[in-house]
Amino acid sequence: MKRKIILFVLLVLFLSGCVADFETELKDLVKKSNENFPVMVSEETRLDYAVASGHNLHYFYTYPYHTKTMLDLEMTKLSVHQYALQALHETPEAAYLGENNVTIIYHYRDKSGEDLFEFAILPEEYFSSN
Repeated sequence: MKRKIILFVLLVLFLSGCVADFETELKDLVKKSNENFPVMVSEETRLDYAVASGHNLHYFYTYPYHTKTMLDLEMTKLSVHQYALQALHETPEAAYLGENNVTIIYHYRDKSGEDLFEFAILPEEYFSSN
């Protein structure tokens, strides 16, 4: 639920700006959003920061209470991916990102900063122009 709220807040900030260039808008969104990070988005997950690069939006998360060996990485990645995709489908504001062909890339680390996994959600996975 908190992820949906964060995505909504990010998109409201994004849509409220009047910047001509989409990539500049995305970078401005990320800059404003990062002022509110890090933030715990669940009991086990912290959203640390975001980065915009071209038409890619990167989110960096940490499991602050877990090490790599404490997690079933395959199951965790599958679960988080499904949750993120569902949140994008349920957030009407995500359509603006989809219309602008934004790929959303999620990066996860453990409490030591070690990379756990990452995945990307392509615009066609969360946005339909029909």
